Amino acid sequence: MPKPLSIALVSGEIKPYSKTGGLADVTGALPGAFGAIGHEVRVFTPLHQQIDPKAHHLKRIMARVPVIIGTKTFHYNLWLGTTSGGQTIYFIDNYDFFKSRHKLYGYPKDGNLRYYFFDKAVLDAMMRLQYHPHIIHCHDWHAGLIPNLLSAPAFSAYFFYTATVMTIHNIAFQSASELHHGSARKRDSGKGLPKEDLASIRQLNMLLRGITYADVISTVSDKYAHEIQTPGFGCGLEKVLHKRRRRLFGILNGIDYSHFDPRYDTNLHVSYHLDTLNRKLRNKSFLQEKMELDQDDNIPLIGMATRITEQKGFDLLFEVIDKLMELHVQLAIVGAGETQYERKIAKYQKKYPGRLGAHLNFSEEVASWVYAGSDIFLMPSRFEPCGLGQMIALRYGTIPVVRKTGGLADTIIDYNPDKKRGNGFVFTRYNSKDMLATITRALNAYKYRDRWDKLMQHGMSQSYSWELPAKQYIKLFRLALQKRRKTPIISFTPDKSLIHYK
Repeated sequence: MPKPLSIALVSGEIKPYSKTGGLADVTGALPGAFGAIGHEVRVFTPLHQQIDPKAHHLKRIMARVPVIIGTKTFHYNLWLGTTSGGQTIYFIDNYDFFKSRHKLYGYPKDGNLRYYFFDKAVLDAMMRLQYHPHIIHCHDWHAGLIPNLLSAPAFSAYFFYTATVMTIHNIAFQSASELHHGSARKRDSGKGLPKEDLASIRQLNMLLRGITYADVISTVSDKYAHEIQTPGFGCGLEKVLHKRRRRLFGILNGIDYSHFDPRYDTNLHVSYHLDTLNRKLRNKSFLQEKMELDQDDNIPLIGMATRITEQKGFDLLFEVIDKLMELHVQLAIVGAGETQYERKIAKYQKKYPGRLGAHLNFSEEVASWVYAGSDIFLMPSRFEPCGLGQMIALRYGTIPVVRKTGGLADTIIDYNPDKKRGNGFVFTRYNSKDMLATITRALNAYKYRDRWDKLMQHGMSQSYSWELPAKQYIKLFRLALQKRRKTPIISFTPDKSLIHYK
């Protein structure tokens, strides 16, 4: 039987300590999932302003540890705590880079320097702790320099047998600045050790370097792993990903059902389950009240809980929103994002009082109300690496309408009433007419309550827990060790990105 692995998970955010989106949900759940199947996990993350050491019972175990970057010396304190699953977590504390900032990201002037420092401090802390992990699991660009830095003289000998896995949650985010949109002359080649002057650091493409130097690369759905090798989805990195395609794999994210389940969700007005599905209607009435929508049990209620950005399909929604309102529906939106879209939502909220409600500040509590109180959950994304919303919606008995892309394509099967197959409604082309036609199909199906109830029950009975993805990651980690040590112990099926032991 293979020996347990020691895994260092590195992320810019982790629930419940810090969060901007789904990344924190994933990194918050993975340590417990790995621990549940017998592996040792330690997490490394920044001590952001929103994290109160006293409230979380953190203990400072190192103070003013120097990290040299070029000609400058920076310092970090190291704090010790535990994850929600009981694993060890370390916090890199620097006042100027993290504690003084009210946002986790969004600082293009020195954003790369912040996470260059973080990555270097993580490796330095591991050495000072005399911690030799088998795997360093790097999440998104914030940890992207770690695979690259392991070849530096300061770290190469200590981490000689440590393998790295680079997980891409959204390839659109590659550094603190959107460098892939800039001139080709200024773009980072991703080759060699980075120069440590501030001007060069500002130009680094940290995700590119993670992809280039990691032993294995993963992303958060099988479909997305193929999509990002194409110009339409690769955001300028499609060529390097295609070149490394034999080390690129897709593992679908899971859901933490101890939280995302209408039986246990403490944010709900009324809890419910498969056997008490009639109680979902009381959550619909509650959502209508809170969103200032007309109280009507029979009107179909479409929900969205999302970042309000172009990626999430809001352009499509605005193109047909007047026609959508003619279909006698209600729309409830919770989220925050681009100002131009928030202003449009507010405008339509005034135009359709009682029909369109919005909470333009993301709140997990309000998101739970939307999952539980809606009849239909809309995700018309232009691209979606994995998506958690559609999987959460299924567990709450809310039927997804999605575009066929990324993880949405991997999880939602178009409903066919004749064959009694499917768990949602799917459109393929990214245009508003197809989206509206698919919503109309869902609304027509909603009229047949017996069939709709069975569709809800089917969705609620599906499982996207972390148990299977955690096991797939462990197999991926063993592959990374093989690549690092060049020991042929693993083979692959020729037609799928699944790892199997001989």
